[in-house]
Amino acid sequence: MTGFRPHPLAGVGIVLLVAAGCAPAPIRISDAEIARLKGEPEVRVVRYEPASLQVTTRGGDAARQLGLAGLAFGSAADEHKARLVVKEHGLQDPALSVRDRLVAGLTGEVGLTNVRIVEEPAPTDGADELRRRFGMGVILDIKTIVWWLNYNLNAWDAYRLLYVARARLVRLDGPSVVWQAICDRSVTEEPTAKLADLMADGARLLKQRTIEKTDWCARTLLEQLRAR
Repeated sequence: MTGFRPHPLAGVGIVLLVAAGCAPAPIRISDAEIARLKGEPEVRVVRYEPASLQVTTRGGDAARQLGLAGLAFGSAADEHKARLVVKEHGLQDPALSVRDRLVAGLTGEVGLTNVRIVEEPAPTDGADELRRRFGMGVILDIKTIVWWLNYNLNAWDAYRLLYVARARLVRLDGPSVVWQAICDRSVTEEPTAKLADLMADGARLLKQRTIEKTDWCARTLLEQLRAR
């Protein structure tokens, strides 16, 4: 799902990735697999190149509110603004914070003492590339699938922040995915706000929404890890 960008109509009232037809199938982990993981030399935690925030605006007044005076609606304008928002306000891919929360859960709740974070990002999440880089063993990876500031179809000046991530444990000698989960929920459950309000005071509200989404995503993934 690299480069996935959902259509503005996707997910209204239903789960975003299910609506887009690309939701990873959840895989529960067994108690036997947890015991096996504890006997591994190490479980490496892998990240990928940071995802880019995607901004989808209606154009016109929305573009001007985002500082894009004179630019009509279009992907070039939206991508330009997304880069500016990330750079100017120090936003980072939420996957890093989700990763840290998951690692804390694996060590504190599951009791894994062999978890090691690999800081250098892997280029792709394909099995062949992961085996080429890491050989055999077990990896835990967390990947942002959707990080999107999107307008509400039913309200001209309402925008919402959407975030979806996937986490999985993979045995590379198979390869075999022994656990897989996503954090995803109905688009209509996400709060909306005017663009001007989201971007005011150094994007304070946008940053707050990002923290809230990160916390919710980490809790959701940990709950799925416990449900074995």
